[in-house]
Amino acid sequence: MKICILSSGHEVSDPRVYDKEIRSLQTLYKDITFVGPHPCEIDEKHDLHILGLPPRQTSSLLRRFSPLFALYRKGLSVQADVYHCHEPDSLFIGWLIKLKLGSKLIYDCHEYHPESFAERFPAFMRKLMTKCITNFEKMLARKTDYVFTVCEELVNKFKNWGCRVDLIANYPSKHAYTPSAYKSDVKQGIWVGGMNQERGLLEIVKACAILKQKGIIINLLFIGWGNQTYIAKLEAEIVENDLSQQVKIVGKMPTEQVFQHLQKADFGLLMDYPLSRNMNTIALKMYEYMAAAIPVVANDFPATRKLVEAHQLGELVDPLSPVDIARGIENLYNEPFNAFNMGKNGRIAYEMHYNWDVMEKTLFQAYQTLESNPLPKNMTQGQAYL
Repeated sequence: MKICILSSGHEVSDPRVYDKEIRSLQTLYKDITFVGPHPCEIDEKHDLHILGLPPRQTSSLLRRFSPLFALYRKGLSVQADVYHCHEPDSLFIGWLIKLKLGSKLIYDCHEYHPESFAERFPAFMRKLMTKCITNFEKMLARKTDYVFTVCEELVNKFKNWGCRVDLIANYPSKHAYTPSAYKSDVKQGIWVGGMNQERGLLEIVKACAILKQKGIIINLLFIGWGNQTYIAKLEAEIVENDLSQQVKIVGKMPTEQVFQHLQKADFGLLMDYPLSRNMNTIALKMYEYMAAAIPVVANDFPATRKLVEAHQLGELVDPLSPVDIARGIENLYNEPFNAFNMGKNGRIAYEMHYNWDVMEKTLFQAYQTLESNPLPKNMTQGQAYL
């Protein structure tokens, strides 16, 4: 079976796209092509064929959507049996190709696309834009042969739309490394991911300043990427609080390097703002902290609270309150043995339930279903431990 991965925004280096799904699928299927953003027009990576597109530009709607013509042309040239799409706009292209070739179509939805895209518009337009994009996504999703998504809330959304859907959570791949041993102090925090206002980085920096005033010196490492205007604002906050020696910002890096830094850290931070799309989801970084056997200081939202309390993983705080964030960090700082045990609890839970090997089985089953006897729509095969 020939597979084509279509992506308008996710690069081939995206951990879910390549490290997990493509690498897993390559154990069963040898002819896989990725069509999406890539520096080279034609490339190969570990037996993966790559047809590259220029990076998606977000400065205007025209620049954002103009690469879709090339995505259609290159995707059609693959003549695949299955088209696996990662965004609503690449799903639209996949649907057009399905109309022409009769191929199978998969929508891999690992974000809240309507809500996220609507935030690009003025506040008074966001409700309308969310509704319009949701209707567009619904129309396309109902044309698919399978939908994969990452949380129960999105599973229920697609089931209600009449889609055949599986939960394939974004758990980390298993990494061959030994978690750090017990330390007598807790002083190195880490944060990983996209940098923007809703990730709560300014509040984390302010919490670090509060702790410094109390004589508690905490070093922070921010690993990720984001809007340069926001990063400049974050850097100014660091300088204003005299934290340049304690707080460092580094750019996006390969997963292997991220885990090297996670091994050196004493705790991980998750401070997403209380937006509706964050209430019932858990960011990938939470599972990465668990894999690294480090305790967490995390936002006190329903999904996060359920996970943290079930496995005793760390401290829950108000992400909008630097004082409360400082409290959570201080509790770990003052109780290093408890912090160590919380990290160990996370590692055990990761090894048992929250790793990619668990989700890989559902991915294989879904693809094999497309090859053989289709199941009735609305049947969900994948299950997750939430």
